[in-house]
Amino acid sequence: MPAFIGLVRTAFLMSTVFPNDGEAMKSVITDITVEVVRWDHPAYSFSHNATYTAHGKSELAVIRVTTSEGIEGNAFWGTFHRDNTGTATLVKAVLPGIKAALIGADPFQREQLWARFAGMARYNELSWRWLNAIDVALWDIAGKAAGLPVYQLLGGYRDKILAYASGADYDDAGAYIEEALKYKSQGLRAYKIHGGSRGPLAMIALCEKVRNAVGSDMDLMLDTGTDPCTLAAALEIGRALERLRFRWYEEPMPWWQIDNYAELSSRLDIPVALHDSAEPRVFPLLTYIKAKAGSIIRSDAPRDGITGLKKLASICEAHGLNIEIHHGGNSLGNVANLHVIMAIPNTHFYEHVVPEAWHQFGLKVDIKVDREGYVHAPDKPGLGYEIDWEKLRSLDAQVVT
Repeated sequence: MPAFIGLVRTAFLMSTVFPNDGEAMKSVITDITVEVVRWDHPAYSFSHNATYTAHGKSELAVIRVTTSEGIEGNAFWGTFHRDNTGTATLVKAVLPGIKAALIGADPFQREQLWARFAGMARYNELSWRWLNAIDVALWDIAGKAAGLPVYQLLGGYRDKILAYASGADYDDAGAYIEEALKYKSQGLRAYKIHGGSRGPLAMIALCEKVRNAVGSDMDLMLDTGTDPCTLAAALEIGRALERLRFRWYEEPMPWWQIDNYAELSSRLDIPVALHDSAEPRVFPLLTYIKAKAGSIIRSDAPRDGITGLKKLASICEAHGLNIEIHHGGNSLGNVANLHVIMAIPNTHFYEHVVPEAWHQFGLKVDIKVDREGYVHAPDKPGLGYEIDWEKLRSLDAQVVT
């Protein structure tokens, strides 16, 4: 019986993914709908900078792309670290243009559609995040059609990876220490400090205190990207981080200062991780790579789509660079990131924002870190995580068609 099922699935794939001479069996996108739900979560801040502070009142848009075979692909739009309202109104503005461009298109021609998104973003003023959410949904469709997890369609490289705990901005060093030790006790082997609005001496003192508390057997990273430094301050902090044996130094200066990043990188031994500010990121980041303005690239699926993020990872690999993928902002964004992580060789970690209540919402079961500090590859077709429709609809989800 399993062999018969396999033959049926193969025949289905041959008729949809590889239609014969463009006959009527070709799969097409038939509809795109969005359900918007209020998303309440604890308040959160990466920084004293108000731009990076959320008060826990967000909205999540659940995207549903369906095909002529009845396969549905999903993605989420929305992020836990931005307060946002009026999402349904925004969807009503952007959805007609997306539907006009995509309904009737072949969902398996993701490269063609992703290339088309550039024109849609430029001329129709559509956010890349909306278009990349569609790209994530198309990969979900492809995986479900093939009966495989997305990361295996991407090529597959590993089935687990270490996670690092990525915490918030705190006033007191004791809060960082408490958090780092808590997650170390749970098996995580790395912790990233978001240092917030601290000058060089205070930032160095914070990093020294955390290092002394967690010991030498836990990887530490510093992200100052929400409150960037001058070149002189960045050098001062970077040299201290080298002494403290930090794993990397993230976004220490304003993202547009390419020459300063090149200078900083040439004068430090610690890897400098570049910004995750601007989008799209695939090809603009070539400017930084050519300038040797950092040794770790940062991006994520909501910024580049699964298609673009995989391209960026390959560009980095060709230049001997690592890509450390930024958190996805929501549960399916994180899942999309996880699939790319499992498919590429040049990355070391999964970014696990803590505590989980800030960002895990909308799935029946979310990504978990095991007692050894690993997250594991999804093993179900498509994105491989089930949306908790019952819960979302109990929150009065608003359907936009």
